Amino acid sequence: MKTTENINFWAFVQHPADLKGEISLCNGKSVKEWLNSKFSSRTNFGVDNLRHGFYKEGGWCFDLRPFMKKYIYTSYGSIYTCYAPNVRGLRQINCLKRCERVALAPKGF
Repeated sequence: MKTTENINFWAFVQHPADLKGEISLCNGKSVKEWLNSKFSSRTNFGVDNLRHGFYKEGGWCFDLRPFMKKYIYTSYGSIYTCYAPNVRGLRQINCLKRCERVALAPKGF
């Protein structure tokens, strides 16, 4: 199934919340604006799953990977991967210092 913004979604629980009418995740915003608002703070609801490219709400899982880029970054000497709309958002939700390195993940990584 797809939302009005063309985002694929599916149920990840046996009895998800009822959906009525046209499904819209972004509530009138563009997907880019909605993602930037989610990635503006580490305490926004659902940002922990957005790092993996998915947003979960009401028993539904929304696949946002086509709208984000995959990055690799260092944090305290370890290497991690994360999906984010941009480097600024990635640094904000992971509280990365300027000395930590961030780069686009190579294809297939």
